[in-house]
Amino acid sequence: AGADAVGLLSGWPGGSRGLRLAAQLRHLQDATAKPAILELIPNELDLRSAHELLIAAHLLGIRLVLVDGGVFAGTSAGTNSSDQRRGADTLDLLALIARLNAGRDLAGSRLESPTAFTVGVRVPERDVAAIEAYEREGAHFLALQPVYAPARFRALMATVQTRLPLFAEILLLPDAATADEIDNELPSLSVPDKLKRRLVADPDEDVRGVMRFLGHWRDRLAGVLLLLPDARTHAAELLLARARR
Repeated sequence: AGADAVGLLSGWPGGSRGLRLAAQLRHLQDATAKPAILELIPNELDLRSAHELLIAAHLLGIRLVLVDGGVFAGTSAGTNSSDQRRGADTLDLLALIARLNAGRDLAGSRLESPTAFTVGVRVPERDVAAIEAYEREGAHFLALQPVYAPARFRALMATVQTRLPLFAEILLLPDAATADEIDNELPSLSVPDKLKRRLVADPDEDVRGVMRFLGHWRDRLAGVLLLLPDARTHAAELLLARARR
């Protein structure tokens, strides 16, 4: 349908986890003939588990990585601790990927061949101040979390200062029930009641809203990441077709 890359939303409740994720992404990459994106969720991975997953992804030909900055996990990106009992944070994972790209594994031994990951960070609305730290740790691009209130997104864009390519994430809402689920499961992605009422009246309202968003912000963004909450793909296919015009 025109996507430049594909992935699995592992941060969504019930999403894919563990080493099998790398194999699933390779299958998706082969099926679509598009690069696959590996999503890493801090605090759900210790450094050893993250290392194993990244090496598996590297061996399977996965080259794109997106590290969650605290949107889908209750983690603070501003701290940097290697305490593996509580899991790695965003900066830990960025440092690990930089080490692998430099040809060294977690223990410091030389890899047979360096990894070649391009890595981005999903930036929470509440934690824009961490962008400078992400840049220092070697992030190649940034993706702003989904924001459903236009005024809040304008305020967010006004505060973002970065030299990196900037993407916006759009988590599609196929119906009002999905919006309610997001409010219950992921409070950081709260959906305004006004939008919920519009979705009840017309489920296609979300597609129209996204098209208005793209028309307004196209020149300020490097692109968008379309996130799907379930297997329904019609809205994403429609948006991709229209965005390519």
